[in-house]
Amino acid sequence: MKQLINISFVLLLGLSVTTTYGQDKLKVYGAGRFIIQNGLASGDLYEGGVFSGDTLAADTVNPGREMRGTALFDLGFQLNPNPNTEIRVLTRVTSDLDGFWGEGIGFGFRELYVRGLIKGKVRYRVGDLDLQMTPFTLYNYDADLGSHRLSSLHVFEDIVQYEQFYRDNRWRQQGVSTDFKLRLPGKGNSLGFEGFIAKNRQTDFFFLSDRLLSGGTMTYGKSGLGEFSYNIISMFDVAQTAQFSEASSANTVHTLAAKVQPLEELPLVFYGEGGLSTNTYEEITNAPTDTNDVFFQLGVRKVNDPKLQYYAEFIHVGAGFRSPGAQSRRINPNALPLNFSYQGNQEFQRGITAFDLLLDPGVYNRTITPGLQPFLPAYNNITPYGTATPNRQGLNLGVELHNDSSVLNMLAVHTNLLTEVSGEGIDQYRNFLGARVNARLALNELWEGEKDIMFELNGSFQNTSRDALETSVAELEGIGDVSLTSSFVEAGISVELAEDLHFNAGTLMLMAEGNEYMAMRDAFSLVEDFTEVTYDFNDQTLFGGFKYSFNQNTQLLMQYRRSNITQNLVEGTDYSIDQVTVLFNLFF
Repeated sequence: MKQLINISFVLLLGLSVTTTYGQDKLKVYGAGRFIIQNGLASGDLYEGGVFSGDTLAADTVNPGREMRGTALFDLGFQLNPNPNTEIRVLTRVTSDLDGFWGEGIGFGFRELYVRGLIKGKVRYRVGDLDLQMTPFTLYNYDADLGSHRLSSLHVFEDIVQYEQFYRDNRWRQQGVSTDFKLRLPGKGNSLGFEGFIAKNRQTDFFFLSDRLLSGGTMTYGKSGLGEFSYNIISMFDVAQTAQFSEASSANTVHTLAAKVQPLEELPLVFYGEGGLSTNTYEEITNAPTDTNDVFFQLGVRKVNDPKLQYYAEFIHVGAGFRSPGAQSRRINPNALPLNFSYQGNQEFQRGITAFDLLLDPGVYNRTITPGLQPFLPAYNNITPYGTATPNRQGLNLGVELHNDSSVLNMLAVHTNLLTEVSGEGIDQYRNFLGARVNARLALNELWEGEKDIMFELNGSFQNTSRDALETSVAELEGIGDVSLTSSFVEAGISVELAEDLHFNAGTLMLMAEGNEYMAMRDAFSLVEDFTEVTYDFNDQTLFGGFKYSFNQNTQLLMQYRRSNITQNLVEGTDYSIDQVTVLFNLFF
């Protein structure tokens, strides 16, 4: 009955605003999705066996087959009560596959904000905000394995982006923002201002205080030269909002940035950013002294050529540089996977895999956090906190080629040649080598075929190395030695069978081997100790299926996949997951 009342409320809301404002002042938008998954888990971990003379018991606690599904519908209303005001309300209705006769229906509001223009000059937005500043102040970096660009997987990427509000690498927050621009003497010269304040944490009224996130940018634009900006962002606790606590902390980052094209006929843009972070603590037990550190980035990029782009940059980020808005991670390595969550008779939590990152929005994080979050070195050990990863310096290089009319449709190569700024635990520095390759081949161009046949490849390679501690003490010999290699390959082929109907097949492969020393950090992100982790595993998925596109925003996907997880260090822990997925996805 309650769900019926909620749904009726939404329908009445849409009817009432249509009647009040008319069709010219009301727009409807939203999304819909239906997904059903039928999965089967098998292998040594589930079925048992004999290893090195020992008998491994079969899993008699957790089910070996799961069938789950969800239908959801988002309905949004955009109201324009006057030419300078826009109101957006997005509602969601969900129904689980196991919710018979309406018992599993859920209802809620997903988005609500008001934005407008004051006196034709000052823009504002109140409610849900989608925020982004610079790569070192406020930026939501891609997940550890990057964006999934294969035609057969891109629909899953769209779902994660939509569910977590990750569009255009922005963070979804709640608060108020404003911006305006002033014209200065001289043609094309301007001075712009942007600012926001959002609530990052709600007080519990007893021991945890409110936490706010605020930031602003002042940008000077010089016609024929470029842009220069000053940026500030601060995350801080509001003292006395908790009855039994006077404690507070604050992190503030100041930066200066520039993008300059000195000669119009020279298609090169020189860019850079540098700044300082500070951390302060008041009335906090065992808090460290106030800390600060710096960073800078200098680079050059080719522009104004859609077929060829390249860049080169040098970066230095101090070991103590802290910027929560730029260093918060998308992936929670300790998240509980949706499918086959537990394994073994002791019900151990299943670790996330490459396919979980693709298909399960629940392993992702929406929150900007003040400290450095844990990460998995096998997934990304070079820049686990994005470009603003602390204790890194060196070169980033890249080149991209685009040609829609040739067999080689696109080729991009990006490399990282980095080292540490200071040693962790020992005087020796880690060295990092990373490479990413993205390629797209239009195979039908070889014989001028009318139907598209596209081969796509995305691959990444990372190597971390460090010499051992230099010592004459036999017991310490070899301590600190690091040698970790990881590779990720995403390859697939898409064949056009008929108009809007494609057959897709491909593979995902994540492989890691070696060791690393993980820093154990306290509540202030300071290193307390180190623990050695060792990897030797293969995570491979094969998939194939069909995708029908009703239009650019509506697809029906039927796909089968098999994932094989092989842990070479621990016998008897290999397992496989077979899954059939039917997905209908709609944006309007």
